[in-house]
Amino acid sequence: MPSSQGAGQGRAIPDRYIVVLEDKATEAAEQTLQATSRNVAQAAEQGSAQVAGELAQKNGLEVTQTYGNALKGFAAKIPAGRLDAVRSDPASPLSPRIARSRPRPR
Repeated sequence: MPSSQGAGQGRAIPDRYIVVLEDKATEAAEQTLQATSRNVAQAAEQGSAQVAGELAQKNGLEVTQTYGNALKGFAAKIPAGRLDAVRSDPASPLSPRIARSRPRPR
């Protein structure tokens, strides 16, 4: 059985990050999606997924989860050598905030 020792005690998972996007980053995609689906929550999720996909393709990220309700953003595996490139990418939506992922407490 895997040990949960240290989980939630400040240990970050290497190369795993949560990228929080500004609302404006997904605005255009959401407006387009809302016009066709009329589902605001689904449009927000898909808008985040669209932005995440674009950043992933351009910067070699592995997106593992997208978020569109409580926050707009995504979780991704970002290789250490690409982190600064993602932060400073002019195509990045309004300088996304990037935080290290931590193990879930068990």
